[in-house]
Amino acid sequence: MRCDIFLILIVLFSAGCERHESAPVEGQRLYLLVDFPELRPVCVLPRSLSWSFQDGPDFYVYRAADPRRPSLGLGIYFGNFPSLHRPELANSLPGIVAGAAIEWHAGEEVQSSRVQFFRETVFVYPPHKFLLETAEAQGVQLSGVLRIHVWAYADSESDMSELTRALEGLIFLQLTTRGGHDANV
Repeated sequence: MRCDIFLILIVLFSAGCERHESAPVEGQRLYLLVDFPELRPVCVLPRSLSWSFQDGPDFYVYRAADPRRPSLGLGIYFGNFPSLHRPELANSLPGIVAGAAIEWHAGEEVQSSRVQFFRETVFVYPPHKFLLETAEAQGVQLSGVLRIHVWAYADSESDMSELTRALEGLIFLQLTTRGGHDANV
């Protein structure tokens, strides 16, 4: 009986709703929401590093670190609003992350009498890049385009080279279930 009443209410409510379609107004921007995929980074890390995962309200982050060696590691942010950690890094170096050509913001600084090397970049998730470029050409603004912020830090040039080589071969494994991340991956 309860289900019948609920069904009748839905039918009555939907019968009273009319569908109105309107032609686009000149100068009006169209917005499309893009599906935000859950991705897991996969690459050959230096032996001492292991992945950890952090879930945020509208982003998620993977970090590869060694608790015994805090001067070496990398991170990957997946979200809509990335920001560079070190915007003052003035050197621009060409590079590759996940097979895509990128520009590294690179620099170094002395910390406690040791040199610390930094690199970071922000790019659009490659499958979304094509959608973004196509939509912009048509005057459509996409919402939910996934941006990826990658950063690496090391206390030697050879360690930085090892990290950037690992990131060149990085791939993104798309998870099929929501919330399918492990605490340690």
